[in-house]
Amino acid sequence: TRTRVGAFHHTGEFEDGIGSTSHGATGFYALAEAPLWQPAEHHRMEMEQGLSGFLQYGYTNPDVSEIEHYLGAGLLWTGLIRERPEDAIGAGIAWARVRDTANDGLRGGGEAAYELFYRLQLPHGIVVVPDIQWIDNPGASGDLPDALVFTLRVEVDF
Repeated sequence: TRTRVGAFHHTGEFEDGIGSTSHGATGFYALAEAPLWQPAEHHRMEMEQGLSGFLQYGYTNPDVSEIEHYLGAGLLWTGLIRERPEDAIGAGIAWARVRDTANDGLRGGGEAAYELFYRLQLPHGIVVVPDIQWIDNPGASGDLPDALVFTLRVEVDF
């Protein structure tokens, strides 16, 4: 089990929701990750295998940031396929609460993202991650249609 809590402060200048400039943005975050299930033979394995989960929360001052609250949760199953013990499949959901400021065109509400991915570990430190996401209410404005997004990420470990 791993938990992290932190805070940040960005020293830049930001336009707030009413047309003036603010100096700096401050916020905080929290993250909790925990194994939920591991195979009985886990103690003999080199890789962390089994099912794990995570929760995330973040907050930023809505006078400066368009996103006020963020909440995320997900599951990751490593070693689901016996012949591919380093591969992982994951699913997650993220929700961002958009500020509700009368003069900036934002109407409040939120944007949700639902994600499913497979992390394919290849030889020589190469990882391929196909990912699919459904974005509900992009931009939290109500002006854009929901979006289906496909990505393919390639990582190379030197």
